[in-house]
Amino acid sequence: MKDMKIKDIVIKVIDVLYNIIVGVLTILGKVIVFLITFVQSNSIAKSKSAVKFIFSDVKVNTNSTVEPTIDVEVVETKSKRQELEDSLRYLKSKINKTVQDKNSIGVIEAVLKNM
Repeated sequence: MKDMKIKDIVIKVIDVLYNIIVGVLTILGKVIVFLITFVQSNSIAKSKSAVKFIFSDVKVNTNSTVEPTIDVEVVETKSKRQELEDSLRYLKSKINKTVQDKNSIGVIEAVLKNM
């Protein structure tokens, strides 16, 4: 009788540990797939859909108390041209331009013409 309780406890512990390991590996896999697809496509939407597609069949036993989640916050990067255009727009919109501002406007315009 006592032997049966210990066996049940060990089985429950193994089940919980298994679900934790599968959950962690699933999260790591999702993060890796997201990062690889984001580097390749530069699109957050495409990266999210790739993660959903690849991991659509992965199931984790929800009977345990641990539920894996993934929260990824990605900041979209601007192209160099877009950064220069934004800087130029800002400098041109300033009311009181310094000598440095005027020089910067000229340099940025020249760089944009040659891009």
